[in-house]
Amino acid sequence: ARNYVIAPLTEELTFRWCAGHLMLSSGCSITRAICVPSLFFSLAHTHHLIRLLRIQREKYHRWREVPARVFVSAGTLTLLQVAYTALFGVCAGWLLMLSQSITAPIFAHVLCNALGLPDFTGIMNFARRNRFTATLFITSALLSPVCMYCTRLAFTYASHALR
Repeated sequence: ARNYVIAPLTEELTFRWCAGHLMLSSGCSITRAICVPSLFFSLAHTHHLIRLLRIQREKYHRWREVPARVFVSAGTLTLLQVAYTALFGVCAGWLLMLSQSITAPIFAHVLCNALGLPDFTGIMNFARRNRFTATLFITSALLSPVCMYCTRLAFTYASHALR
């Protein structure tokens, strides 16, 4: 119930509904009202580092006995989760602005929690076996926002030219 009801409801109401609307009402841009709460939303998920370290700590008697690789691994996984939640926060903020309803981000949050983090090891294994496909995918993922922006500019220019 915590991951599928309480967390999505409270986090979306706090970070999207309250913080986003407060920023918009104070005169911030839509971009800032989406990105700033998303940053705080992602930072609120750094507590997973403590959970990961506690799990590893149970294998050892003292903190000094925990190998450095455990700290590096837990830190890396937490940074990936923070980046992933920041990206999700931007998408959820965008959903809120488009739908003008808190239910869309809440359902997206429930879905995201149900699916969990992407399998980065599977992605890396695929990338090692299929370098061309992986390079093509990464390049297209990085260039797609640029292409969408250029398309939007072209349509804006064309609509103004037709007037």
